[in-house]
Amino acid sequence: MKIVGFRLHETSLPFNIAFNHTTKSRAHVEAVILEIHTDAGVIGYGEVLPRDYVTGETNQSVIEHAVQSVLPALTEAEFADFSEIATWLSVFYQRFPDVLKHEQCVRTLFDLALLDAYGKTIQQPVATLLGGNTGRDIVYSGVITAGNPDIVSKYITAYAKLDLRQFKVKVGGDWGQDLRNIQMLKDACGENIAIRVDANEAWDLATAQVRLAALAELGVTSCEQPMPAEKKHDYPALKKSLDSAMNICIDESLCTIEDAHWFVDNDGADIFNLRVSKNGGILNVISLGLIAEEAGLSCQLGSQVGETSLLTSAGIIVANHLGNCVYHEGAFGTMLLSHDLTCQPLMFGRRGILNTNIIQSQGLGVEVDTALYGKMVEKTYWDDVTISEPA
Repeated sequence: MKIVGFRLHETSLPFNIAFNHTTKSRAHVEAVILEIHTDAGVIGYGEVLPRDYVTGETNQSVIEHAVQSVLPALTEAEFADFSEIATWLSVFYQRFPDVLKHEQCVRTLFDLALLDAYGKTIQQPVATLLGGNTGRDIVYSGVITAGNPDIVSKYITAYAKLDLRQFKVKVGGDWGQDLRNIQMLKDACGENIAIRVDANEAWDLATAQVRLAALAELGVTSCEQPMPAEKKHDYPALKKSLDSAMNICIDESLCTIEDAHWFVDNDGADIFNLRVSKNGGILNVISLGLIAEEAGLSCQLGSQVGETSLLTSAGIIVANHLGNCVYHEGAFGTMLLSHDLTCQPLMFGRRGILNTNIIQSQGLGVEVDTALYGKMVEKTYWDDVTISEPA
């Protein structure tokens, strides 16, 4: 596979409904999308949603690294097989020392685009190249926004119509409203549902100990990122104090392989929240999942709010390969987005079920519609495609 050109875009998509948590409120999503063009007329796509409060990255920082360092180095590069791509990605931070280790979105952008392009070039799904399970049903969770009770009620009503049974509730703002939101969810969907919460770094150790004990009494099974990432040394104490009454899931605290090893070595978590965009791409996320499995920890497939079907497909590939994620998030498609970049958005249906047979086509398995994709593009930062695109 020989690379002959790139296009790099910043994109924007409005939501159909606003989404809030303790660190951010969103009515639209901004992303970075990379196209890698090959001499076979193939286009590989990569998508990232940088979050400065997670990896310290922004759209601009990702774009700057891509334009100043990575794209020039990849110009006219050739890869003979899958292993050469994997090797190139494995030494990404050594190749590009100006990219800091925690800046994982940059790597994700190229991981997805290269794997998509290579899979299309040899006419194979990325899932097949990796091995693992394919074609199974994945059950997705409903995610309940924090804050305004009217908006919370709209989410719950929509999920109840779909008969979802697994939910993540955003908490960490108004404690009284947090409790009311959980009760509202139970009233609408019944007691026989699985509820976990996400505090998005809202609490200190003392507050987390008290509130998680109270939530455990309500049947909440796990809490994602109860304390700030910079307070990682408090996580072992929190986990010990809960004494298995509730699982601790780390998200913002888990960006790199080094983060994973620290939490394993210090017994600071029960669950790793794996998100393709923030964790360095498909290959790196699989490595994180294997670290968790070897340590006896569980994994959750997470997502960034506002992912298109590109990142949804990448998440499905990871979940199928690992085969042991206890919860799955994302796949909201046009339930959340005003439109996707494909005519066949990947999104769950009744009871949160999505059959993954639908991504068994080449590459990442997403057929990008140029008209829908074009509507998303806000600004182009690189465009040097040197061959005519196939008709």
